[in-house]
Amino acid sequence: MKKAVIVLLLLVLSITLPTHTFAANELKDGRTVSISMGDDDYSSYTFNLKQPSRVKIRVESEVPKLTFKLKETNGATVPVNPVYLNDGRKNNPQIVLYELDLNKGEYLIELHARYDSGGGKVKLTYSTGELDDGAQRIPLAFNEQVEGFIVRNHAQDIYQIELEKDGFVNIFLNGLLRKETSLQLLDERDNPLLTKTLKSTTTMPAQFNERVALTKGTYYIKVYNRLNDVEMNTGKYTLQTSYQPSSTTNGSNNTFADATPIYFGGQVTGMLGRNNTTDFYSFTVPTKGDFTVNLVSRLPKSTTLSVYNQYQNRIKTETRNSSETNPYVFNMKIENAEPGKYYINVTSPKFLVEGGEYSLTLLGYGISTFNDYNMNAYWTGAFAWGYSNGIVQGQQSPRLLKPYQRVTEAQTLAMMFRHMFGTQDSTKWQWYDSYYDVARAEGLDINTTPNAPVRRGDVAKMLAYLYTGTHFAERDAVQWLYDNDITTGKNPNAPKDYANFAPNELMVRAHLVSFMHRANQNGIYPYK
Repeated sequence: MKKAVIVLLLLVLSITLPTHTFAANELKDGRTVSISMGDDDYSSYTFNLKQPSRVKIRVESEVPKLTFKLKETNGATVPVNPVYLNDGRKNNPQIVLYELDLNKGEYLIELHARYDSGGGKVKLTYSTGELDDGAQRIPLAFNEQVEGFIVRNHAQDIYQIELEKDGFVNIFLNGLLRKETSLQLLDERDNPLLTKTLKSTTTMPAQFNERVALTKGTYYIKVYNRLNDVEMNTGKYTLQTSYQPSSTTNGSNNTFADATPIYFGGQVTGMLGRNNTTDFYSFTVPTKGDFTVNLVSRLPKSTTLSVYNQYQNRIKTETRNSSETNPYVFNMKIENAEPGKYYINVTSPKFLVEGGEYSLTLLGYGISTFNDYNMNAYWTGAFAWGYSNGIVQGQQSPRLLKPYQRVTEAQTLAMMFRHMFGTQDSTKWQWYDSYYDVARAEGLDINTTPNAPVRRGDVAKMLAYLYTGTHFAERDAVQWLYDNDITTGKNPNAPKDYANFAPNELMVRAHLVSFMHRANQNGIYPYK
């Protein structure tokens, strides 16, 4: 009787044992294996890690219904749940990439072509690399296109961009993740400036085209899978950025304390954006009278312009709608202003992502009172600086600045030495004698022809020597001006070479003042 029970028990066990027992094959690091699977087929592979490593596993499946499992051979769990690949086709295989950090040990991959799946081929690749902390910043150059793949266990890529000055960054992202694609822009402290998520599939990409105004500094772009707990939200993406520097030359001027000084008649350009929503400027009214603040705003949505007195009490404020395509022009007039210090504040709405530029001009005193003043001319900023610092004086009757007039050697020396050494006109004999005395004492190479116009090449040699103490050859002097952003050449869009500087043409007042103004802005001063 006991024998019959034992035989019956063995028969039952033989019936209930699974028919899909299989032996595991060994995976080689970096090699791809190709597997043919039929309905309800199983296949298993092992790999051995001799040290903790970052593991990448790529599955390319033609099987319509495939289950993937990863575990340790000793039975310990691995932080990857069973994954069900349900989109495989013969001519359009489903590709999934797993990337995760694993300790040393032996691991087992199990594949199951589920019942009634139809079967098909599966390609399996395993590779190892160094451990990744998940927060690596990948340097990204502007206009460089990169491709990436968001995976189940490495659900984000972070790229680093550097802005040498304020400007506009365009972010172009095509996301082919299976459910949705997420984009985030972070500042250097990882504070989010922009967060956006769009629906996507492997054939219908999420297309991001974001324009952001940013100040100088370091920023990070994160492409990620927000649905990390949802099965199979993986896929490819392409990312590219472009950068347009702002024409503004302002430093940090977000409070009364660090307001940027401006001069009457000089036009300044500013930029406001996501991480900079307010700018302050300061100026001085010399005598009681009227002044006007001209502001052309291309900021999105709206712009607020305010004027404050020296006690930081607001005198007048105005808010108007504005945009890049429909700028608003403010002409805020302050009448009977007392002499003293004043402030201008330009503000855009908070949390404004795209940002924009504006131009600001102060009218009523200084060069703005001359008959040939042109608010939009390239030289206004340089002349406003030069006039306020006694470098250019203008003709008093009639009141003319004559920016395009050729300058003589005496006038050239006068403007340079008023700026560099504070030299004044001579009260004896000829007005320019004091300037020639300084030129000889400095060892400057001059022609001593006070009333003759000067070549641009000769002026280049004078400036290069006065700023460096080195007697350059003319070509080298011109190159020094280029290298230090003192000149752009006659044609800013042409190569920065000797010919484009036009050394044999005669120097005009606007160019000479602009050279000295740029040197001053760039922190370049006379060598003595």
